Amino acid sequence: MNQSRKCIVHGCSNHSHQGVFVGDLCGPCFAYLTTGNIGPTDSFLSTVNTDSVALNNARKLVSSLATELIDLTKERDLLREQRDEALRLLGKWEEEVQP
Repeated sequence: MNQSRKCIVHGCSNHSHQGVFVGDLCGPCFAYLTTGNIGPTDSFLSTVNTDSVALNNARKLVSSLATELIDLTKERDLLREQRDEALRLLGKWEEEVQP
């Protein structure tokens, strides 16, 4: 009788009777370790994939927010310069108008 083997990757619950094995690795773990791609699977790799996608989305969001902050800072600085110029002109006008 052929005894079922468990995949040696920590956290993986796949056994050899459940599908393709390459040595001591189940097919999904072997594919992930050799290509970096995660195919459809019920193994723990689906969690790794979900976490990876969530992390990439979070990185994109942080990058987008940083870009927006830079743009807002530039706009704030421009508005401050315009305010200072308006106050300077107002002061000059008040000096000219008052006797």
